[in-house]
Amino acid sequence: MTRTNFFRSFLILSVFGLCLHGCAGLTERGGAQLRPTVTPMPGKALIVFFRPPTYITLVDSARAPVFEARNSESAPETGGKDSKPEIIGILNAKTMTAYQIEPGRHLFMVVGGENADFMTADVLPDRTYYVLILARPGKFRVRFSFKTADKQEQGSKDFKEIIASSTLVAKTTEALDYAASNMRSIRSRQYQNYRQWTQKPESERPRLLPDDGA
Repeated sequence: MTRTNFFRSFLILSVFGLCLHGCAGLTERGGAQLRPTVTPMPGKALIVFFRPPTYITLVDSARAPVFEARNSESAPETGGKDSKPEIIGILNAKTMTAYQIEPGRHLFMVVGGENADFMTADVLPDRTYYVLILARPGKFRVRFSFKTADKQEQGSKDFKEIIASSTLVAKTTEALDYAASNMRSIRSRQYQNYRQWTQKPESERPRLLPDDGA
């Protein structure tokens, strides 16, 4: 399935539920506030992580914690299993979060009930990037994965409608508390799944490229 068809399928599945020009708030649980304009800070890159709905209740009700895996002494590809996870936010279905970051190479992780997925990023200053958090049923619990959006996808009607229906959320004390109280299991999943991720073909490992930003 092409990326364009992927977004079309999401629109078809969600046509009865999308609010194309709704309000958005800055709380983890939502809220009816106007969405602010989010742009990169001077000299920074901005990555917008967003989670389209599946309209499968058990899948959409699961929360997706997103992390940057930091390791200043190693390249992302070699230091991933040992990098310290720093939480960016926790995404429910139809939410998104905006993350200001230094230009250069980074490694990100999303943790599911049965897995952790990873994405490398090489970003440029003063550009905005978009990354989907995809959810799907696992054997017993929900699994999450990354999917990057290039400029062609960002210009599509389907993509813009998904973004317009998403609520902007900020990192909250609830997210920080979750990361602190669950860090042992988070690190365990990181260590186990990163090795599996590096053994996949390069084409199957999500990568955010410099020119994906606008």
